[in-house]
Amino acid sequence: MEPLNDIRVLSVTVFLAGPFLGMTLARFGAEVIKVEMPGAGDPIRSVGPYVGPRGINSDRQTDDDLSIRFLKRSQGVKSVTLNLKDAEGRRMFLELAKQSDVVIENLSPGSMARLGLSYGDVARINPGIVYCSIAGYGRDRQCK
Repeated sequence: MEPLNDIRVLSVTVFLAGPFLGMTLARFGAEVIKVEMPGAGDPIRSVGPYVGPRGINSDRQTDDDLSIRFLKRSQGVKSVTLNLKDAEGRRMFLELAKQSDVVIENLSPGSMARLGLSYGDVARINPGIVYCSIAGYGRDRQCK
């Protein structure tokens, strides 16, 4: 039994905490759609070790090599590329959010608000949304 099989999650996450949450929700049956930036996608895609036609290597050997770290954190997760800095990309994100149950994000504090995709922005088009914002070092950017 997959307890979350009727839940759709929209994930704007990078590196570890957010992608790990998305992977865990997918393992429980949720449909998780990870939004990646155009070009490079999640930055962890370019961090080794890599696996490909020549086996496992610390450096990329061929264009077909994939980051093991990215693969490990993306099990069961779908990916889509959207430019959230572009009006059309934001519109498409909000369309997906309208059809989702949960949004998770772990960008630097304030990033989603600057993009016009804060909890308030999403809740206006989907009042029932659950919006999870994760910060690896807290919401305050100052080091003390």
